[in-house]
Amino acid sequence: DQQGGGMSADFTEVRKTRLLKEPQVTQGSMIFQSPDKFRRELEGGNRSITVSNGRQLWIYYPNFKEAELYAMGEQRFFDDSISALTAGLSYARMPQYYKIEAYRDPTGYRLILTPKKRNLRRIIEQMTLTLGDDLDPVRTVVELPKSDRLVTDYRDVQRTAFPASRFEFKPPAGTNVTKPMSR
Repeated sequence: DQQGGGMSADFTEVRKTRLLKEPQVTQGSMIFQSPDKFRRELEGGNRSITVSNGRQLWIYYPNFKEAELYAMGEQRFFDDSISALTAGLSYARMPQYYKIEAYRDPTGYRLILTPKKRNLRRIIEQMTLTLGDDLDPVRTVVELPKSDRLVTDYRDVQRTAFPASRFEFKPPAGTNVTKPMSR
């Protein structure tokens, strides 16, 4: 069964943090299905797969055979955080979470998103989303607390629907599963 509002892209991400001398550079791919389903796969030495079907969020670390399971709807702060992060991909939900400043530039648009809720400002100070003329994401710059920064450049953006099965995850046999935020 497929639904509308889907997007896929490959990305390169640069994380600058006060805790590391050199920026961390990772590559990966992601798919998103509006309003709240996504799959994000990081490649390289710190591989991980993050999958959400809108009810559960899995983070799987294949190198360690470890998986974390988070149930949506149990922790309001967690749910708001995930919703705010995915709102950057679901344009219709942006005003719910962010004050928006929009600018036209020669290659498309730039949106500066500032979280409305104080609890969200604890995890994101500001997000700048650069869109092409076709409204596909080109770059996101996320300013995090304590001067940390995450810059993601997108390429090979495709608009398509995905089967629901792409947003389901079953840990491989032998995986240690934890539930860090369970009640």
